[in-house]
Amino acid sequence: VHYGVGYENAFWDGFEMVYGDGFAVNDVTAHELTHAVTERTAGLEYVDQSGALNESISDQAGWDVDPGDSTMGEDLPIGAIRDMRNPGAYGQPATASQYVCTSSDNGGVHTNSGIPNKVYANLVDALGRSGAEQVRYRTQTVYLGPTATFADARAAEQQAASDLGYSATTVGNAWQAQGVTTTWQPSC
Repeated sequence: VHYGVGYENAFWDGFEMVYGDGFAVNDVTAHELTHAVTERTAGLEYVDQSGALNESISDQAGWDVDPGDSTMGEDLPIGAIRDMRNPGAYGQPATASQYVCTSSDNGGVHTNSGIPNKVYANLVDALGRSGAEQVRYRTQTVYLGPTATFADARAAEQQAASDLGYSATTVGNAWQAQGVTTTWQPSC
């Protein structure tokens, strides 16, 4: 928890969680722990859409642990870094039409995670926190594979919802509201 000197970040390296001073806060800790769970379950590759899903699932778990507001990292020394309900507040896209095609940050994994983050906010509103958590976890541990796209995640969440007795249509609507159709792909 005292990694480096003036290190303003945290990460999961495949073996341990690492934190700069002041970065072991509730939502960030849950975020990093969830990277480990994702690595051992869905195995989402850390690039492009699958990498953005990897980041988003970690943000979702972080928000579930710290649900008092929709920001991620608000207790960090540097302040909040993302907002689940308003991705644009931190320079992230909220809709599929805003998807950022880039070669930096492994294809924009931290940027494009704003789209599924906003979908999750929609799910929390539609299913309640408990329902959204259950759908997220079942999707992550049962249905997602290493190269999953946003459209794949939509289908996986709909199936998970159905398995759990929630409306697959409601889940589909949460994705549709952000422009992710059953066949959506970015232009890059």
